[in-house]
Amino acid sequence: MKPISVSSIMGGSKSTASCEESLTPSFDESVVLIETTKQDHRNDQSGIIDFLRIPPDAKFVVDQIEFPCHMELLSKRATILHDILLIHGAQEQVAKKQRTQVQRKDNDRSSSTLLRSSPSSIIMVAELKVDLKIFRAVLEFLYSNELSSDLYWDDKQYESPLVSDDDYIKSNEREENSQHIYRAMRFLQRLLVAADQFGIVPLKHEIEFKLYDEFLFSFTAPELYVWADSKSCAFLKEKAMDRICNKSSSIDDIVLAKDGWRMIRESNFLLEELFLYAREECHSIRYFKYDGSTLNHESREQNYYKVEYLRLRLSDLGLDIDGNREMLEERLRPHLAIEHRHFLPTTLTKLSSLENRENRNLTQKSSE
Repeated sequence: MKPISVSSIMGGSKSTASCEESLTPSFDESVVLIETTKQDHRNDQSGIIDFLRIPPDAKFVVDQIEFPCHMELLSKRATILHDILLIHGAQEQVAKKQRTQVQRKDNDRSSSTLLRSSPSSIIMVAELKVDLKIFRAVLEFLYSNELSSDLYWDDKQYESPLVSDDDYIKSNEREENSQHIYRAMRFLQRLLVAADQFGIVPLKHEIEFKLYDEFLFSFTAPELYVWADSKSCAFLKEKAMDRICNKSSSIDDIVLAKDGWRMIRESNFLLEELFLYAREECHSIRYFKYDGSTLNHESREQNYYKVEYLRLRLSDLGLDIDGNREMLEERLRPHLAIEHRHFLPTTLTKLSSLENRENRNLTQKSSE
């Protein structure tokens, strides 16, 4: 489907405000799981089109740029932004009354000096503390369900290098157009953080796929592993672990990954998790096939489910698909047939749970 134009609702005008039962079908390739999950986030396109025919009833102001929007759409797709409007919008209504009273008393003053407020039917947040370009991308996704490459490639003539899972970008090739790649990659990382803060899970996962499709080899694998773990990006983290276990690094790659390896060495949990992932050969599992009656796998696969599989099963059940591996497995386990529940939690998740308990115990001891 062609992306919807959102120019009618995206900002651009200057503001005068001061401020199972059958749980899964059979799939033969993990890429099918990826595309299916992405498509699940785009099944309400017709509902978004309806909003483009309705006048906006709210707006945000970011760096003096107004961004009109619709409360109902935000309540469905970005509840945190909706709550911000409800809370701060109510405060704005109170402040508006006060400003109106002042204006009435001083109606002989120049109109250019009067403090202006939004129309009474518009809920407004006077100044949202967020990067302008980031917020524009957030709203564009909410109204179009698309993350346009124009948002993160500053040079429209530039295209990211086409690589496969079996290719490397060598150090000399990485240097070419490195600034284009770096800026685009960092923008998507910042946008993912914003999507996580605003609770927009489809956008967060869309960015995960973008980083995987276009920038996987712009990261060093250890760097991506540490970063994805810190942001609860289970899919990217798994892909980084696959790269670490599958590839024999060149000297250039080892040098570039020095900081990433240092951060991994500083975390006993990450080291143990990576060792266990390689020992169990989790990186060689591409998909998990389920024929409706028996689990079709080899014995070593009993210890691990791929993240794509977990998300797909949860999506089929209408459950939340965001979070780290421990969260995904915990949500899915009650919905598995009893004879299959012993597969969860996986060994990796047990390790994660143990690490969390140890951290909590250390925190409690330090507070005593």
